[in-house]
Amino acid sequence: MLFIKVKKAEQRFQMTKAIYALIISLFYLFLTGCEFSLGTIVIKENEAKGEIVITLNSYNDKNDCKITLNGGDSILIDVENEKGKISLNIIGKKGSNPYTGSDVKSSRFTVTVSESDVYKIIVKGQKATGTVKIKKLK
Repeated sequence: MLFIKVKKAEQRFQMTKAIYALIISLFYLFLTGCEFSLGTIVIKENEAKGEIVITLNSYNDKNDCKITLNGGDSILIDVENEKGKISLNIIGKKGSNPYTGSDVKSSRFTVTVSESDVYKIIVKGQKATGTVKIKKLK
């Protein structure tokens, strides 16, 4: 009987040691660089000029803005990707998807829409720093 009590006490002690070791390991991992930040994003819209400027700084999330376009309208997209991964998706309210880019590098291109709609421009960053400029062409 005494032997069983000693064995159970020893098992509890071992379990307690394992739990403390796990807690200390997680605490150490948290302190030493398991750093996570959403970064920043600034979206400036100038409806009068038909321009949108999106600035990302170590950005780790997604955000969107809207632009109204008529069928046949084109937009100029100028991407300056300094680091990280920038994804860009343009989706119309009616369901059209005139552009999808999952890892957009620094580039300049145009996108032409086929139907009049309000388009959502979704920007997603993974440790992304850079600028996305969108201008409605006349």
